Amino acid sequence: MKDIILLHGALGSSKELQDLKEILDGELNVHLLDFNGHGENDDESVFFIDGFQKDLSELIRSKGLDKPFVFGYSMGGYVALYHELVEPGNLSGILTLGTKFEWNPETSAKEAGFLEPKIIMEKLPEYAEYLDSIHPVGWEENVQKTKQLMLNLGDNPMLTDEILRQINLPVTIGRGDLDKMVSDQESFHVASLIPDARYIQLEGVKHPIRQIDPRAIKELILKSIREAESR
Repeated sequence: MKDIILLHGALGSSKELQDLKEILDGELNVHLLDFNGHGENDDESVFFIDGFQKDLSELIRSKGLDKPFVFGYSMGGYVALYHELVEPGNLSGILTLGTKFEWNPETSAKEAGFLEPKIIMEKLPEYAEYLDSIHPVGWEENVQKTKQLMLNLGDNPMLTDEILRQINLPVTIGRGDLDKMVSDQESFHVASLIPDARYIQLEGVKHPIRQIDPRAIKELILKSIREAESR
């Protein structure tokens, strides 16, 4: 069976992708990963995109995977594309969903402004409980480090227009039409830069993956793999 790696987003963990894994099992050989400092991975040595890329690279190497397909939700999509730039040629294709590409000081400050553990506990107690449920190693520090990651990306985006043009791989850039964090303009723009990419928009889909029907993601994954293999 085809190998696929499912990558979670910022503030997330592999637990969020467990339902998707279960409905893909039997059709694909599914691999999950917790980036360092997320979920049950307490390694916080490099809490940035390049560190997460190394986590992905190590998974591929340790399992001996031959050109797996990668589904990257939100930040996971950013990591997948960066991986192809750093280690080109060892993936068969990439599908991103809800990945934010427009990082600059203004957008980073806006997104990072929400990331204060105390405020989350006071104003969004249910979300704090949710974060606690998917981060056994501790969610407060993850939030603080994610805030700094976003600010760093604003000052030093790793996927510039020039860099994206260098990606030589079948890529699908997906976005939900109700996503308030990621615009259709930035998603379409990125798809137009990558030589072998296309843009697809899912109807009635918001940004949080816990609010997306995994069956819709499954169909998008299977379709993206078929198209990648036919190119």
